[in-house]
Amino acid sequence: MDNDRRTPISVSLSTGLGILKTPLRTTNDVLPWFKKLETTSQSGAYANIGIAYHCLGRLHEAVKNYLQDRKISIEIGDKAGQGRACANLGMAYFDLGDFKNALTFYQQDLSFAEAAKDLTGQGRALCNIARVFYSQGDLVLAETFFQMSLTFTEKMRSLLRSKDDCKISLRDL
Repeated sequence: MDNDRRTPISVSLSTGLGILKTPLRTTNDVLPWFKKLETTSQSGAYANIGIAYHCLGRLHEAVKNYLQDRKISIEIGDKAGQGRACANLGMAYFDLGDFKNALTFYQQDLSFAEAAKDLTGQGRALCNIARVFYSQGDLVLAETFFQMSLTFTEKMRSLLRSKDDCKISLRDL
């Protein structure tokens, strides 16, 4: 257990070398360990650091780490990683109130989910796009995208053979 109480959060990096626990002061605290990690682990580590900063409300630092995650994912051709990075960037930009960039990254996330035939990812991306339109006051487009998102939710439920009484309707909202 980490006894350093000076920092608000710790990061655990799971590596082929075991688990590294270190206080998160700056990204530079964990960068030396990246040399020992595989490239995909670096990408995931940047994503996790971005999430930590995001949770702390340090959104610009989160964006920097999500961009590093995306860059590495592109370099290694990791489509799932690119989608994850785009979703994270969309969330950060949304929280910053930068709806233009949020929409751009959510649309990219949707493209990756469609390419992977990831129904859950498509539904999530469509819901996020709807949230952007709702936040901008475009209720018609928001409703359209929420409806599309619900379609994917229903598809997933049917694949899981859920009971009809568990389905969601806009009338219930």
